[in-house]
Amino acid sequence: MLNKKEIPSPLYLIQHLRLNEARWWEKGTKKLILGILFYSSGSLSQSKIKKKLTNEYGIIINYVLFKKVIEDLIRNKDIIEVEDGKLLISLDSKRKLELDISEATRLEENAKKSSLS
Repeated sequence: MLNKKEIPSPLYLIQHLRLNEARWWEKGTKKLILGILFYSSGSLSQSKIKKKLTNEYGIIINYVLFKKVIEDLIRNKDIIEVEDGKLLISLDSKRKLELDISEATRLEENAKKSSLS
């Protein structure tokens, strides 16, 4: 039997449902997978990506959602399936992430400058 502390509040459940409706988990997982492939030194197997999600980010994702996210990324040409079923980030996705990182770095530097003045 659950005690009161183990039962999530109704607000928590509503927030969780809303995030699921907005496909938040899928969107976040896609971004993490793209980041993993971006920072890898080459192609990775799906099992290696899944292990990195768990070991490096603490994300435990069920197989069905993981496969759906991978299929969506391939279909949208964000990642490419290469030899032996390994995955590689596409050039377009790599360029977009490089621009995003550059912009984030610029914003961080501006925030530091404005907080020092």
